[in-house]
Amino acid sequence: MLVGRFLHTESLVTGYPGKNVKVISENLNLQLRSSEVICLLAPNGSGKTTLVKTLSGFLTPLGGKIFLEGKEITQISPAKKARMLSVVLTERFQSSNMSVYSLVSLGRSPYTGWWGAFSRRDHHEVKLAIGEMHLEPLQSRALSTLSDGERQKAMIARALAQDTPLIMLDEPTAHLDLPNRVDIMKRLKRLAHIRKKAVLITTHDLDLALQTADRLWLIMPDGSVVDGVPEDLILNGMFEHAFQIDQATFDRSSGRFLVTDANCGKIAVPGASEAEFWARKALQRIGLRTSEFNSGTVLKYDPDNGQYVITKNQKSWKAGSIEKLISIILREELWDPI
Repeated sequence: MLVGRFLHTESLVTGYPGKNVKVISENLNLQLRSSEVICLLAPNGSGKTTLVKTLSGFLTPLGGKIFLEGKEITQISPAKKARMLSVVLTERFQSSNMSVYSLVSLGRSPYTGWWGAFSRRDHHEVKLAIGEMHLEPLQSRALSTLSDGERQKAMIARALAQDTPLIMLDEPTAHLDLPNRVDIMKRLKRLAHIRKKAVLITTHDLDLALQTADRLWLIMPDGSVVDGVPEDLILNGMFEHAFQIDQATFDRSSGRFLVTDANCGKIAVPGASEAEFWARKALQRIGLRTSEFNSGTVLKYDPDNGQYVITKNQKSWKAGSIEKLISIILREELWDPI
């Protein structure tokens, strides 16, 4: 599925110039390939947006080079570059009285010439982009009448109408509810794979990124960027190193951060039934760690009697619900020290 690289950098340095130069990241050697989705992940303030703005030409690099299809980006005219990459940033669009259709039509500006005359192809691409984002019922509406999520979809549709080989999106799902976040990410992935686009997405949705991205870029605490497939970055510890969170640990088996207590204990839950899965979630919610080893304090589910059975020091307690189970565990302090 992967084709040659469309964008790559050599010793790129990002940051902000001035009297007191602020370097965010340096010595970045990155590449974006056609037909893949890359999710850029990092804690707030780590430089995700700065990197996207630098790669797209909105910010000048402090050092190094950026190449599009093997040509240095500074040697590419604005008109040519507009046909090569499209960008959706988090800044709010100012023309609130513009209709959705008019906004999406702006994506065709690189193709319409001096007079802005639309061809049949231009109208087709606009309608196609509106359909991709399910915006047909809203296409005549003014942007000022839209919700944040609807406006965000319209901005994404504008980028799709631009029909560039590379699309960069900064937090494209930030204002959407869960079903729409999933829908947008699935559509962007399908777009990358079927239409052979290179798609770079910054996001705070770790769970969705792990399920969607072909590759991840992780900005590390020292500003470097680690590139790899999600599973490798989890197994080699890079993911938890990038996100160093107090009172939370990264669980490699589930791919999620679990809230923990500094003085928490642990309970073994070796079973894999649905009931034991949700019991494990409940234990983690109250600050206990769980393991799959059948030793120490052990919790199991008895499907024949519909009860949870927790055993410690050869003594057993039973509960018919998770609420009752939690009550017993907290009252009797049924956990092992870590």
